[in-house]
Amino acid sequence: MGATNTNYVITPEQTGMVMAFSNRELVADQVMPIKKLRSKSKSFKYAERNLADGFTVPSTLVGRTSLVNQTSASLVDKSDICKDHGLGRIVPQEDIDEADGQVGNLVSDALAEIMDLVLLGREKRVAEIVQDSANYLPAKVIATEDKNKFNSESSDPLKYLLERLDKNIVRPNRMIIGQKAWTQLRLHPTIVKAMHGNAGDSGVASRQIVAELLELDEIIIGRSLINTNKKGKELNLELCWGNNVALHYYEPIADVSRGLAWGMTFQAGERVASTIWDEKLGLRGGYDVKAGASWAEVVTAKGAGMLLTGVI
Repeated sequence: MGATNTNYVITPEQTGMVMAFSNRELVADQVMPIKKLRSKSKSFKYAERNLADGFTVPSTLVGRTSLVNQTSASLVDKSDICKDHGLGRIVPQEDIDEADGQVGNLVSDALAEIMDLVLLGREKRVAEIVQDSANYLPAKVIATEDKNKFNSESSDPLKYLLERLDKNIVRPNRMIIGQKAWTQLRLHPTIVKAMHGNAGDSGVASRQIVAELLELDEIIIGRSLINTNKKGKELNLELCWGNNVALHYYEPIADVSRGLAWGMTFQAGERVASTIWDEKLGLRGGYDVKAGASWAEVVTAKGAGMLLTGVI
């Protein structure tokens, strides 16, 4: 048996790996971008926006000796708290011995794998928040009729989407769509025809072209899968992002007190990576490796979004 290294500490390189780790198939960080809190506290306040303020014009007439009319934004201060999300994995001494004492490699692999699962959990949460009708104004949750579904040859999804985009209080600048719905949209004859100028019976539209047709800054496609059954049960994979389309407005400058965004994620501190030696693990002890972060996914302006349900 190799020597037990009870003094192993995660290196700065391993900590940096956890902070930078990302899975390109996951889109939660794009849909509800992360904003780091300036305070070390996990509790914070944020401003919920009243969109009517931006469209109500007060009197601007000023008399020769009168005071200028004062305006202020009707921001509703709300409180929330970042919750800890993390996972752990045991690296037993037996595995270290079999790896000729290369504990660093084993810890790095464990950190990457558990951070990937933590991010998958975040993907699931964000997908549920985005597709929850309670997070939009009631009038902006629209059930797509059969005649307008993307997989109906007689529908016109380009017209359908443009008309919905123009009816929102503030016109959304991004679309969040699941892979299945995206495939039907980019293959639809009206979209292909608008892109290629042909009859629409052949070809496929690119994400960039569809975004230009709809006058959107970006289209975010959800492709991630998740096992809906509990551990030990038969595998049952389902797409996190269902058959709905979310249309959101987002300003990059938005944070707890400024800018406008349908939703954001607030993060307290940095991602966490730690390892602790525990003699009680197994017969020869082992390392308890942990990774995670403190997040709060918050809808900050319901009126800055729209949800189209059942598009296919």
